Amino acid sequence: HFCNECKCHVCSKCDCRVYHLSYQEELWKEDEEKDKERGKAKKSKKAKKKQKAKERQQKLAEKKAAQAQQPPQYQLQPPLKAASSRALLSAAASPGEGKGS
Repeated sequence: HFCNECKCHVCSKCDCRVYHLSYQEELWKEDEEKDKERGKAKKSKKAKKKQKAKERQQKLAEKKAAQAQQPPQYQLQPPLKAASSRALLSAAASPGEGKGS
């Protein structure tokens, strides 16, 4: 049969539509639509990341504000080491030895 777009005779078993410009344009449109969807998905991912970062910053600011309003908490000193406690006990037992009188 004769194909008007190809302007030649084509075998009846062959499908020459894949070579037609109209078919190629349809493929390009589909490909462009997919690219647009991918672009939107990337933008939404970036927007989600920005939103999460803002939320984290707000939580941090709230924690800092709450800590600033609370009275300061005093930390307990760690217990003395075994060697230094022995030295203190021996110094307390013999008060005259430590001084140079």
